[in-house]
Amino acid sequence: MQALRTRSFFIAIVALGYVVFAALQSRDGSGAGWLALLLFPFALAVVWVKTQAPTRGEDPIDPTVRSATRVTAVGTALLLSSWTGEPGVASLLTGANVGTALATVAALFSLARISGPGGLLQPPAASKRLDATSLAAMVWGTAIMLPLARALAPEATTMLDPLSVDIATLVASSGALGLLIAASFRVRALRRLELGVSDRAGAAFALSVVTLAIAIPASLLRVAPPDRVMAAAGVIAACCVQLACVSQEPGSVAKTMRTALGMVLLGAPVGLAGVALSLRAPQSTGLLILVVGGLSILVGLVAPALSRPLGPARSRWLQAIQKANEAALHPDPDVALRDSLTTVRSLLPGDSASPTIFQASPPQMLTIDRAGYLHTHEIQAPMTLYDIAQAEPERAIRTEVLRAMEVRRAELRPLVQWMDARGMLSVTLIRDEDGPVGLLGIPRGKRRTPMSLEEVRAVRVLADRIGAVLGVSSALARSRQRELELRQLAERRADEIDRLRFQLSAKSGRMRAHAERLALPLRATTYSPAAAMALEQVRRLGAMDIPVTLLTPPGVDPIAWAAEAHLASSHASSPFVIVYGTDTSEHDIDRWRAADTSPLSLADGGTLFVIDIAALPRTVQDYIASCLAERIAPGQVTPLDIVLMVSVPATADVLVAAARLSSTLADWLGDRAVPLPELAARPEDLRALVLDQLARAGTRLRGAPLGIDDRALARLMEHQWPGNDVELADVLLRATLVAQEKRVTLEDLQTIGFIIESSNAESSEPPPSLAPTIPKPRRRRH
Repeated sequence: MQALRTRSFFIAIVALGYVVFAALQSRDGSGAGWLALLLFPFALAVVWVKTQAPTRGEDPIDPTVRSATRVTAVGTALLLSSWTGEPGVASLLTGANVGTALATVAALFSLARISGPGGLLQPPAASKRLDATSLAAMVWGTAIMLPLARALAPEATTMLDPLSVDIATLVASSGALGLLIAASFRVRALRRLELGVSDRAGAAFALSVVTLAIAIPASLLRVAPPDRVMAAAGVIAACCVQLACVSQEPGSVAKTMRTALGMVLLGAPVGLAGVALSLRAPQSTGLLILVVGGLSILVGLVAPALSRPLGPARSRWLQAIQKANEAALHPDPDVALRDSLTTVRSLLPGDSASPTIFQASPPQMLTIDRAGYLHTHEIQAPMTLYDIAQAEPERAIRTEVLRAMEVRRAELRPLVQWMDARGMLSVTLIRDEDGPVGLLGIPRGKRRTPMSLEEVRAVRVLADRIGAVLGVSSALARSRQRELELRQLAERRADEIDRLRFQLSAKSGRMRAHAERLALPLRATTYSPAAAMALEQVRRLGAMDIPVTLLTPPGVDPIAWAAEAHLASSHASSPFVIVYGTDTSEHDIDRWRAADTSPLSLADGGTLFVIDIAALPRTVQDYIASCLAERIAPGQVTPLDIVLMVSVPATADVLVAAARLSSTLADWLGDRAVPLPELAARPEDLRALVLDQLARAGTRLRGAPLGIDDRALARLMEHQWPGNDVELADVLLRATLVAQEKRVTLEDLQTIGFIIESSNAESSEPPPSLAPTIPKPRRRRH
């Protein structure tokens, strides 16, 4: 009841009360004014409540139209209240003219402010002009001023003919009624393609014309004074216009208009005839009232049947679509589609085109022939239609709308050509609970008139039912399509897996082959017990996948030993990365932290072997230890999986005490250290080592392997080799360069200045700090 507490309702009640009391005063407190005082405030309250904007959802009615409807109701109440007083009273004539003016001018304003349904079409500027409203206000200004002048200055207007007021009222009422007809016709012509607007304007136009058609013979038959008849006709037409403009449902306006026209076509002649006869034979008025009442009841019974031919295109389209809706309820999806399309085609006489269903997935077009057989074509409807239909009223795209908008929107021209090429009157979006699934095309045939809101809504209902049918059919088709796609995808994935497995196997084989090549020099020269025992210990620790520390005497190459440990581990087919601690480029901490250059990332999943790890800076050592402890590799999300192997010149305790090794890294390496044997401890391997290196050096420098005679070999075996592998390689390389024959001789050794070191232990014993002694077990730090 919030609407009754507004200022507008209070003003309306005050104005109505003023007129009603003036009418009662003119009749000395008697007359129908008391009835008006009881009924009209209640009627205005009903109008105020009914025209209140909805509190939920979007309001399809312009707020100014709601206000104008209230003004029309007030004007009607003022007119009827003025008529309850004494005829000819100037003040009451002024009130009647003001009421009629308010009603008709507000109705003209509402016609210019009818809200559209949205979508592509927008109301043209000409339909919103208030020229008719302004003209009606000017005409009514004169009709109001004449009785007002008589009421305010009766002495000064004695020369004014009383008929001039009636004539002015008659002219103003007739003019306002004509403006209502012209304005409603203009809105209907300019906005004929807007769904709902053409129905509202058409109903307003038809009812206004019918009102005028009844008012003219009523005036000629002198049912009442002509000025009152035309004023009543103007107010009735204004009320009909406001009902058409303010109705929430435009479709109901068209139905109500057809029923009203059916009743008027029969009822108006009966009523006018009854009035004319009662005027000629007053003594038979009672009988005439009884006869007219019976005929009116009969008119009410036959009015619905009479209104059917007044429907759009004689209701053929609505009948066809309604029967197609019933056919779409069949439980079999294929039968439902076939019957619905067949029904639409059979009930549209003269139409050669078939109603069409465009499916989105799979993209295809369904048509029906005259024999009732479905045909499927591989055709994809333009995706733009789906996007436009989403925003259109009732999800329908009409060809007339596209053609009207193609001049201003060039992107619509291909759609117009597409629709015309297929003879489509409209396409309606078909949806299911997952979204759009297709389009329903209605053929144009021989039709030239645009579709009404009733027809568009009926097609949308049919599209919704077809959507439910297509939902099942499309779901099955999509399921089959997905099954085929998944099978193809599975086959492609299987091929991809096989290819990746082959690549991984080849890559793993290459990595293992690389490690085996690094270990090959050691395998070919391991005959001494010391070397065999060290090799067994290295392989055993490698198989445990734990950090391995190699105590490396000066000149001993640890790479082959580390390669054997790597091959014995579970990471044998994974990367084997070698880092030289003495390389200054490895001293940069940023190099270890970068995801693309960090040895930790490169060795992830395999083995990282750091030669002379004690030569690395303390920051790098701590960073390596933290990454191993936390299992985090730079730039990687997966945990770090790596086996660390190092070579050191002394035990971890000695290096930690000398501040050359991080205690954190020493704790991670643990106590497991393998002392690599010196060359002096491998006399059984010396012959194989000499022959192997001479063969390599000879091939590289002379193109053929190089041998050694017995005296030269004996002289080499007598040497203690404090420089181990490096010293041996140096001696053999220089001997190869000076050798004159196919083998190295004793003279060649003498030429290069080779001197046999004394076997005295006192002179050959290495410094104590660098002696590769077997360490005692130490406790792991925590």
